[in-house]
Amino acid sequence: MKRHYGKIFITILLLAGASLLIWRFRTHNDTAAAAPKTARVMRRDLSSAVLATGAVKPQVGAEVKVGARISGKVEHLYANIGDQVKKGQVIAELEKADLEAAVARARAEEKVAEARITDAKAKLRLAVLEDKRQQNLIKNDFTSQQAVDKSRQGQESAAAGLNLAVKQLEAARAARDEAEVKLSYATITAPISGVIASVSTQQGETVSAGLNAPTFVTIIDLSRIQSDAFVDETDIGKISWGRGQCSPWTAIPTKNSRAW
Repeated sequence: MKRHYGKIFITILLLAGASLLIWRFRTHNDTAAAAPKTARVMRRDLSSAVLATGAVKPQVGAEVKVGARISGKVEHLYANIGDQVKKGQVIAELEKADLEAAVARARAEEKVAEARITDAKAKLRLAVLEDKRQQNLIKNDFTSQQAVDKSRQGQESAAAGLNLAVKQLEAARAARDEAEVKLSYATITAPISGVIASVSTQQGETVSAGLNAPTFVTIIDLSRIQSDAFVDETDIGKISWGRGQCSPWTAIPTKNSRAW
């Protein structure tokens, strides 16, 4: 019996020792696991973003509809959607044979008016010489007063003819300028630099210019684009100028939100 109790006592001691070792091992691991981790401190910028739904559209003057001021057939169309164009670049040309003929006719009439002035000047010089001759003859009674009056009338008539020729030349030049301006309308150029957003006519079509000029293309300057978005009142404090791709904004109060 004593030997049996001895074995039981030894077994209990061994179990107690094993339990103590296990407890100390677990306590050590828990202490090591609970130790704080360290990291190097670095200075960084904090930022926040505001998401808003809106519409992108060109600013005032950034979208131009290009049309024709005269009627005619579209002879050449050099524009396609997405093309980059510069200010003054030719976009389309109308048929202009009749306009060129009108310019040629106006220039010919201008030449005729110039020739009339040359003729009127020659007639005036001759009338002045005749009047002087008659004035000298009347001093010595070698001519009659009627001849003197007639020479004076001829001089005045020649001066009036020269004045009329000058006015005709001015009218001819004005007609030539008008014809040249109409001819220039046959060549449609880009009024601004930008991208062609739409093309509303085709080569070979005949356009009619009435009260509204027919639109050929629409040009948009992509450097002047704005976005109209609605931002919630709780996010208005996060909006500022100068960060990101934004543009000057204007607050429009609404019931639950504001437009920027």
